[in-house]
Amino acid sequence: MDFVHLHVHTHYSMQSSPIFPDQLFSAASSLGMKSIAVTDYCAMFNMPELFNEARTSGVKLIIGSELLLLESDAHQQSKTPASPSVVLLVMNETGYRNLSILLSRAAKDGFVSGMPHIESGMLERYHDGLLCLSAYNSGRIGRELLAGSKKDAERFTAYYQEIFGDNFYLELQRHNTPFDEKLNRETLELADRFG
Repeated sequence: MDFVHLHVHTHYSMQSSPIFPDQLFSAASSLGMKSIAVTDYCAMFNMPELFNEARTSGVKLIIGSELLLLESDAHQQSKTPASPSVVLLVMNETGYRNLSILLSRAAKDGFVSGMPHIESGMLERYHDGLLCLSAYNSGRIGRELLAGSKKDAERFTAYYQEIFGDNFYLELQRHNTPFDEKLNRETLELADRFG
């Protein structure tokens, strides 16, 4: 089985990644990777450049984006340093259309602290053709696990499973941060409970 990165940012995700698309696809190709998912924050405007680099490198592009979520409580939104997110990957034409709708609506109606956001309820309406990742420590589930709120992590896991079914996945990462071991262990335990 080939390894595929499913949550990668480029320099288009300001302050998240310094890598340019040509460097990303060149590195992926040199490592023998066949595919890579680019999931820049709240955007797909870089798709023409990404498709060109993918074609040049021979590495398949998986289209995606990391979307920021509005908290249901406006007071909580203002207290939270960064909004929680989900990673959405396009599986087919319907998914591309739905991701485009979500991003457009976020840009039109959901600006908070200078970034576009979506309401979680929009995922319920525009989920067809999309695969959802929990966004590790940036997502609601990872944040609840790190805060010691396993019940809330279970509640959010059930919520996303209800929306996306078998197209929802808990995300593991290893960045050598102090919380990696704890969060990955508790995420795997959560995955065992939810099958």
